[in-house]
Amino acid sequence: MEKTEQLHEKSTLHDDHLEIFSLLWIRNEVNKNEKNQNNEHKLRAIINYLKIFEHIDECQQYIQTMSKEDRSVLIVNDQFSRELIPTIHNLCQISSIYIYCSNENKNKQWSKQFPKIRAITNQFDEILTRIEVDQKIRMKIEEPLSIKPLNVDDEINLPTKKLDESCIYFQTLIDILLRIRSNGEDINELFYLCKKEYKGNRNHLALLREFQQNYSSNAAVQWYIHRPFLQKILNKAFQLENIDILYLFRSFIRDIYHQLRYNQYQSPVRLYKGQLMSKKQLNYLKKFTGKLISVNSFLLTSTDRETVINDLEETTPSNNMQKVLFDIDADPGEDISIPFANINLDYDQDDNKNILFMVGSIFRLVSISYDKDKRCIIKIKLCNENEPDLQQLFENMRKENGYGETNLLVLGMILRDMGKFDLAEKYLFRMLKQLPPNDPLLDALYPALGLIAKDKDDYDKCLRWYRKALKIYMITRPSDYLTIGMTRGRQLPLPRNGLGT
Repeated sequence: MEKTEQLHEKSTLHDDHLEIFSLLWIRNEVNKNEKNQNNEHKLRAIINYLKIFEHIDECQQYIQTMSKEDRSVLIVNDQFSRELIPTIHNLCQISSIYIYCSNENKNKQWSKQFPKIRAITNQFDEILTRIEVDQKIRMKIEEPLSIKPLNVDDEINLPTKKLDESCIYFQTLIDILLRIRSNGEDINELFYLCKKEYKGNRNHLALLREFQQNYSSNAAVQWYIHRPFLQKILNKAFQLENIDILYLFRSFIRDIYHQLRYNQYQSPVRLYKGQLMSKKQLNYLKKFTGKLISVNSFLLTSTDRETVINDLEETTPSNNMQKVLFDIDADPGEDISIPFANINLDYDQDDNKNILFMVGSIFRLVSISYDKDKRCIIKIKLCNENEPDLQQLFENMRKENGYGETNLLVLGMILRDMGKFDLAEKYLFRMLKQLPPNDPLLDALYPALGLIAKDKDDYDKCLRWYRKALKIYMITRPSDYLTIGMTRGRQLPLPRNGLGT
């Protein structure tokens, strides 16, 4: 009989799965039967990636080798609980634990010392209900938030080179992705990827079909909020800066941007966001008090401080994690380059609002302190484009990358600047495949491929691309002696460090 580990087929892109949360279940029966299959399908409707173990050592090894940015919800059958839980309880990769047992009273006493245990029950339906309720809070609080300091001094009119390069590249990358036109091939690849990720998950595949058939660009924010599989995939892609995923989802991200821009919040507002953060990350952020930080993912916030704190208190952090309350001052002013808007969630009540910030929003880190309940309070203030520290950044981005629609050649060159030569080459080849043989863009594409081949120390390939470029120049620019001469010069047997620029 087929084993349940095979229920979920691994994705081919970078990671085993495309979401941050996974479900781990250690039990003595791994073979499929009707009862187990029904429970597995119900679990995957809550968290897609499900992995089954029958041996403690396999489960321990899997958890210990997980990325520290990933989170797992663990279901433990009774006979494994006392041996396994003490060894993995304090790992940050473990979010919550649920014990499925025949005798609840027998486990309640010893389990009190392990606060991540959320339920002990002999009813699997109760475990399903608890996981579903808890997961709504976990998604808001425990999914890692990608925050990067822009690393600037408090001087006026700073040159861009004094900003942190990784932040500049991320801002530039998002700007470029949003300006590359989508096509049918990209959309088909996106749905192929999602269907592969959710293979066997009837609930998610039904949502995916609904998305494919009924999606409209003016409802992008509602899809992002109310169809969590989109939010889950994008959250992990932003966290890992997974260019492949962000590229395929660029049309959806662009639609969210335009909807937020159209519905831009118009008045100053005080907002809150609960988050679990590592103490190491907090100590790092403290160095940048008074300076600028970039939130490199969508940021969902609320005006309801009490509800945010209640959700935060429902979580149980590991020893190396800290409960954090972001206290956010957002004034749209006149020059907000990155929009935010009220998204009107179904559970909004009275005057409470839920505000979504576009990916890449920039804030000034005002202070980091602790309240009487030992919560960390991080006060941040939204920055506008006229901030002296940011003027040069946005001016340089516009100067170097222009306005309006762009293409994969620009994306490839940005990836080259980031040192991602394989990715740059991949997207330039993608562009080459899309262009007809006589397209004028080949004038620039062939030399770009030559530069990347040179970056990778593949000088034979570099020369082949320059020869292709020269052949085109001889036909299309017969009187452009400077370009022809420079391209011909690049074909000479120069030293290893002397090919091109």
